[in-house]
Amino acid sequence: MKCIILARNMDSEVMTEVPLFYHLREECMNRDIPLVHASTKRLLSRALEKFPYTNFVGLFFFQGFEDIYRNMIQLWKTSDSYKLYHMDQKSLFA
Repeated sequence: MKCIILARNMDSEVMTEVPLFYHLREECMNRDIPLVHASTKRLLSRALEKFPYTNFVGLFFFQGFEDIYRNMIQLWKTSDSYKLYHMDQKSLFA
């Protein structure tokens, strides 16, 4: 897994299942996988041509889109999402 994109308007069921969401977040931090909050469920579903709406998407392979991926990660690192993602970290250097 290279990156996980979460919808900003995730279902309350996903968020209330605390162990599920926080376990995913913890695993992403341990494996250095970006967890990006972007887009909405509707737009993620349209991009994937899936129904019902999608809460999150995992990116495994993005050959040909390396520049777009690099730009997305650069934007993510300057966002509030990145700061919140690392808020529980004990050290800035961890």
